[in-house]
Amino acid sequence: MRLFKRKELIDTTTTSAETAVSAPSLPRPNLKLVVTAGLLLAVFVGFLTYVQFGTDALAGNDGYYHIKMGWLMSREGLTPDFPYLPQTILNGDAFYDHHLLYHVYLAIFAAFAPDPASDGGAGLTLAAKIASILLPALAFMALWWLLRGQGVRFAAVWALGLTAVSAAFLYRMSMPRAQSASLLVLVLGLHWLLQGRYRRLLPLGFVYVWLYNAFPLLLVVAGVYVAASWLLERRFVWQAVVYPAVGIALGVIINPYFPEMSRLSSITCCPNSANRRRRWATSGIRMKRRRCCKIPVLRWRFLCWGFLVWAGERSEWIRRRWWCWERPCFLASYSFVPAGLWNTFLLLRCCLPL
Repeated sequence: MRLFKRKELIDTTTTSAETAVSAPSLPRPNLKLVVTAGLLLAVFVGFLTYVQFGTDALAGNDGYYHIKMGWLMSREGLTPDFPYLPQTILNGDAFYDHHLLYHVYLAIFAAFAPDPASDGGAGLTLAAKIASILLPALAFMALWWLLRGQGVRFAAVWALGLTAVSAAFLYRMSMPRAQSASLLVLVLGLHWLLQGRYRRLLPLGFVYVWLYNAFPLLLVVAGVYVAASWLLERRFVWQAVVYPAVGIALGVIINPYFPEMSRLSSITCCPNSANRRRRWATSGIRMKRRRCCKIPVLRWRFLCWGFLVWAGERSEWIRRRWWCWERPCFLASYSFVPAGLWNTFLLLRCCLPL
């Protein structure tokens, strides 16, 4: 009897041990990752708050329209009436909200604002500022996640460099417009492309259509990825284009503004030559000269970098010389003409013998 009990005890102990071993263990949270993400988000939010509240007004003019649309959505639903521009392509009979999801996002903040007639729009302005702080901060966090996913050393430091890219970039990100949301979507799409998670691009393409009318950019990024995979690895990744294309097609069809959106999207995404001529006519001679001198230098810089990436994948000798001169060339890339000279020097230094 004693032996039986001991055997039963032994069997029970063994079974418990086996159960403990076979039971799946829950993944422990990476404390360092959580702390880094929290600190980065706090820095981005604090910096963008400083930029946003540098003035009492909103950055740009379109933000007043967007936040008012969010306020109307919070009162009238997803498709409010829009009789305010009867003489434009956005008249009441053909109106299409090509920032639908962005206006839904703004409606979350505008719902707490009082009627603009009672406070002169101060509540809506504050709501737009808060919304324009959180969204670009999330876009910057997505870029940090992309760099981290690619194994870039000091990814958090490189992500902090977004705060010093240029005044024009920060101005655009601070606008109550969908550019920051578009950046967030494109960075997520690039991250999933590089990770090989192509199926996630289908819902992303659907969301992008409802978010912003620049959704063809997702196909451009996917097309560049497919071309690079073919040139470097001789691998045709058709899923990278098919999944976002299907998502975009579904977003166009399954849309509360389906008959109108296809026509207006072609107008807004593909402006005619007359619109382009008017835009160039309104810009000053100084801006024209600056663009004319920058564009060839930029093309030359991209050509040099593209050649070095292509050649470095095939030659260890070129790759060693490339990495030796990468850092000074990167520092020089903050300007335009020096960057062209540095890239020319880099190309010669990598390809010519020592």
